[in-house]
Amino acid sequence: WNEYCWEHHIDAHGNRARNTANDIPLCFFDESDSGKFVPRTLMVDLEPNVIDDIRGPLYHPEFLISGNEDAANCFARGHYTVGRGVIEQVDDRIRKLVDNCDNLQGFMMNHSVGGGTGAGLGALILERLSVNYRKKCKFGCEVYPSPKISTAVVEPYNALLATHWLLDHTEVSLLFDNEAMYEIGQFALGIKHPSYSDVNQTLATLISSVTESLRFEKQLNVDLNEFQTNLVPFPRLHFLISSMSPILTAPQRRALPKSTRQCIMIGNNTAMSRFFSERISCRYDLMYSQRAFVHWYVGEGMEEGEFAEAREDLGFLEKDYLDVLSEQATDEDDEDEDDDDSSYVKKKTSSTAAVAPALQLPQNTLPQRGLPFSPTTKMDVQSLSSAAMAGQNFFVKLSDFDVEEDKYMAISINYRGNVRPKEANAAVQWLKTNKKTTFVEWCPTGFKVGVAGDDDDTLGFAVGGARDVNTFRELLNSNIVPPKSSVTYNGLLYEYYFDTKTRAHEQQQQQQASKAKKEENENKEEEEGKTTMNEGADDDGSQLFYPSYCFAKTKKMVFMQEHDDDGDDDDEKETSEFEYYMTVGLNSNIKQSEFRRKNLNLVIVLDISGSMRSGFSYSDRKTSEFQRKNLNLVIVLDISGSMRSGFSYSDRKTKMQVANEAVVTLLGHLRPEDRFGLVLFDTNSQVMQPLQFVESIDMDALKAHVLRIREQGGTDFEVGYSAAISLYDELQTQWQQQNMGEIAEMNRVYDNRIIFMTDAQPNQAYSVHYDHSLMGMTRRHADNEVRRIYTTFIGIGLDFNAGLVETITNCRGCNYYSVRSAEDFAKTMKEDFEFMVTPLVFNVVLRIHCEGDVCQIDKVYGAPDSKADQIVQSGEITRIDTLFPSVSSKKKGGTKGGIQLIKLKKIPQCADDKMNAEVVVTFEDRYGRKFCNTQMVRFQPPKLQPINDMIGDDDDGDDDDNVDYDDVNFYDNLGIRKGILLCKYVELLHSWSDGNHQHPANKARYKEIFERFLQHFRKEMKRCKDIELQKEVEILQKLING
Repeated sequence: WNEYCWEHHIDAHGNRARNTANDIPLCFFDESDSGKFVPRTLMVDLEPNVIDDIRGPLYHPEFLISGNEDAANCFARGHYTVGRGVIEQVDDRIRKLVDNCDNLQGFMMNHSVGGGTGAGLGALILERLSVNYRKKCKFGCEVYPSPKISTAVVEPYNALLATHWLLDHTEVSLLFDNEAMYEIGQFALGIKHPSYSDVNQTLATLISSVTESLRFEKQLNVDLNEFQTNLVPFPRLHFLISSMSPILTAPQRRALPKSTRQCIMIGNNTAMSRFFSERISCRYDLMYSQRAFVHWYVGEGMEEGEFAEAREDLGFLEKDYLDVLSEQATDEDDEDEDDDDSSYVKKKTSSTAAVAPALQLPQNTLPQRGLPFSPTTKMDVQSLSSAAMAGQNFFVKLSDFDVEEDKYMAISINYRGNVRPKEANAAVQWLKTNKKTTFVEWCPTGFKVGVAGDDDDTLGFAVGGARDVNTFRELLNSNIVPPKSSVTYNGLLYEYYFDTKTRAHEQQQQQQASKAKKEENENKEEEEGKTTMNEGADDDGSQLFYPSYCFAKTKKMVFMQEHDDDGDDDDEKETSEFEYYMTVGLNSNIKQSEFRRKNLNLVIVLDISGSMRSGFSYSDRKTSEFQRKNLNLVIVLDISGSMRSGFSYSDRKTKMQVANEAVVTLLGHLRPEDRFGLVLFDTNSQVMQPLQFVESIDMDALKAHVLRIREQGGTDFEVGYSAAISLYDELQTQWQQQNMGEIAEMNRVYDNRIIFMTDAQPNQAYSVHYDHSLMGMTRRHADNEVRRIYTTFIGIGLDFNAGLVETITNCRGCNYYSVRSAEDFAKTMKEDFEFMVTPLVFNVVLRIHCEGDVCQIDKVYGAPDSKADQIVQSGEITRIDTLFPSVSSKKKGGTKGGIQLIKLKKIPQCADDKMNAEVVVTFEDRYGRKFCNTQMVRFQPPKLQPINDMIGDDDDGDDDDNVDYDDVNFYDNLGIRKGILLCKYVELLHSWSDGNHQHPANKARYKEIFERFLQHFRKEMKRCKDIELQKEVEILQKLING
């Protein structure tokens, strides 16, 4: 469970640090009402001390069951006497766990079959599961004893009896062997004397690999039912072997990037007959021939005849494995065949044979015990697969394993890390061709392939500045006319996911190219760091940031007509003109699993002025009581009187109370290595918490103190911000006094960020354009190359000064979030905190050079009004001050906020196929290194195709009169289509907000406009296949209804 928690970013208290796009923690965890994740597990032991050792805040105490005495290594005690005392309680707890499942797939049982509890009580629990949940899969992970490594004399009895029950009550049994595990620890891991912890950590890595496709959305998933269906040709032959390559313990794997390749093999092999014969049957026969220790079992209520029955059943199992080697299984083999079978079973086992190490990384990278595992080279999928199929790497000890004689009935081979399906399939074909494995004659195919590669794990980028339009939505819900600045292009786009891939037929042309040519081009692109054509842009992973370009050609739709004189009832008006659009896809080669922010020097500046006493809305003024660096974080908190007002109609908390809860939320995302400071301000400032390491701060006491903060006085932004800067001045002085090097050295490890929390209701302030104003200081310290102090603004309340948002967008490393409620803010920070404090790309400049000047830039959506004319005149597509990481999800359609939309103007007499252009992108990373990306892009809409090649046919059967609508429009993908729709939507809202819409004539006019646009919006929402757009439909309906 420690391994599962690490993979799902869940700490020892059940708190989840962050979400990932393809993560499914609820498969193995239950989420409580408080947001904590509790393992969906039942742990049982007859000895109380074992359960007491694992009690803690992660596990629910109701599902930790212990008895009063152990089974004393006796199967009969665990199954018939002592175990019977807890089985009813076990049944009840299992029923509760099942009731909490939405769609129960099966059960996983982990136990040892050498002891009394694991064998006896384990068999009893499996029997109950088979009776109560007959149709559900029971997947067992069983640890078998070994002659050389034994803790009890009677292990052969326990293992034999447990196997007898496993035959009837499990559908799949994955076997492990103590001797094999210890030898793997010695030879493969280089641990001279492996401990139980070393062995268990290695097992945890393999079992988590087996279940990874259940817990993550991957390219080729394998679930429990697929294991059973593909690996068990006959119900009794369900005992499987396993291996992995490279072999790692859980701590070693955690020290590696999640993209590190690993191969996990699970197979059903006829050699299991030899395993049961040598490991159990022979040792059992020697003991039972003397009836040694039998009286202890009979004394606990077990009949002696069960020994004979179990031994006979195991003998049939051994014979069943041998029968599958022939094309037709039969129990009436002639004497010669019996002799052949006997010789097969009695292969000699060399007791002195050394175990060859598994596929390893170079010798100098093998870890010393307890040190992190840090490989220096990547291993190809073929080598990993070959090593996983080698007998010496199996997690069960099979003597003299022979690839040709020991045949497989089926194999499931699963890959995790950065492995593509085509690589996996090629490796499997290589294994077959080179006879690395042999199958029985009646099953020549044999392989089930699963790929747990992180196909959906790449981060994209989003433009800095506003991260939502919550203020706009809440103002409308409060029946208040929102200002134009409350809804921004980038703020709205960040609420949606956008496909950034280029057109489908270009990709099909790539696939048709020869493999050799493609590999040659890919290698060349990696070496040059450039992309020569737009169809290759999607796969350019050689740069931190690389753009891709998509185009659209649409019939111009007119919604803003003054009069409609033609007398028809068209919902929207088409003209003979076309509009041309282009999107810049903000792509990255960063993996979500590998992303990690730097440590933070974080200061929160909190406004406690009197305005924080007021409510969320204008009208309610009643008083109510993905690697980031470490952070040097200072929070500046507004405690002015304006923070006293109520926060919302339904929630009578003041803005101050909500701000306090937001601060506590932010504190929960800090690491011990971060530094944190807290500044309060009204017309004066107060340092509530100096800038210190988080691990040295009593965080519980600090949180309690924060929740007691109350608003007072007036507002002076500059006083609060200056106090935060003084904390960084003190840190710089301490750093230099301790002779720790230049400040630049600290900045390589730490990011400096101020979080400024206020309702932005100034009583005293300079102009935003003044150098010593709040925004002037923000810009000056962000541009300071020595220490780079960036700022996040968090707006509290609907009356936040939205006019500051555009200025924030223009500042390096700055962004803006609004707080709608404490709960929503906590959810947003859970997803975005790591990205919010980690700007990665700066000073992005995109220039376009068209052949023959056939097209020009008409508009850049999201560009500040002050820069719009300059951008158009200079030939720049856009200038972006900062790009922040943004999550990508194939399931949700692309990258969150991952596009920049540009409107183009084409010379009327120029043909579409002449619109070729060179696009040059320059940018800097956070260390000041400069990069350039040049691409030749072509605008080539299909001339004769009636339907867009990227947009599927409308097969829903409804009659919406829209066939002609799509005949004339072309979109490279759904991302640009959705981007155009949303930007037109914002454009319309800006027009409405600027206009005198309260005048009766204008009110009727805009109602008609919104009705037309709503019809258009619904059609486009259907084609964009994004149900999240429904919230904009509700906004439009509200505007129509006045």
